Amino acid sequence: MKKIKLLFILILALGIIPAAMAQQVRVSGQVKNASNGETLPGVTVVVKGTTSGTSTDIEGRFSIEVPSTATLIFSFVGMETQEIPVQGRTTINVSLNSSASMLDEVVVVGYGSAKRMDLTGSITTVKAKDLALTSDI
Repeated sequence: MKKIKLLFILILALGIIPAAMAQQVRVSGQVKNASNGETLPGVTVVVKGTTSGTSTDIEGRFSIEVPSTATLIFSFVGMETQEIPVQGRTTINVSLNSSASMLDEVVVVGYGSAKRMDLTGSITTVKAKDLALTSDI
């Protein structure tokens, strides 16, 4: 009986360990803007269903180790999010399309007053006449 249990455990271990190791793949690629072909730095690349991920470098390149059956989610402000299944591939190049509706999510708010010596960050002053010059944008 002990030999059967030991044999069962050995077969189970030999079947699971290589399968688990073979499932991980290193996926790399580059993310570009579909409309003009420029690379997109700072695109978030996340494994669907997890918090595991990375972001693209200054040249829009990324590299991440994921299960071969994973789905990668590519997201960037002002661009449509894309979900791409890995399906065992090691190279995935992505082109993201602009999304006008995504721009509604970006809001810049400025109000109030403060002394320059109380500030720790950047500040600028915009006069009403300067705003009138850019109101047609």
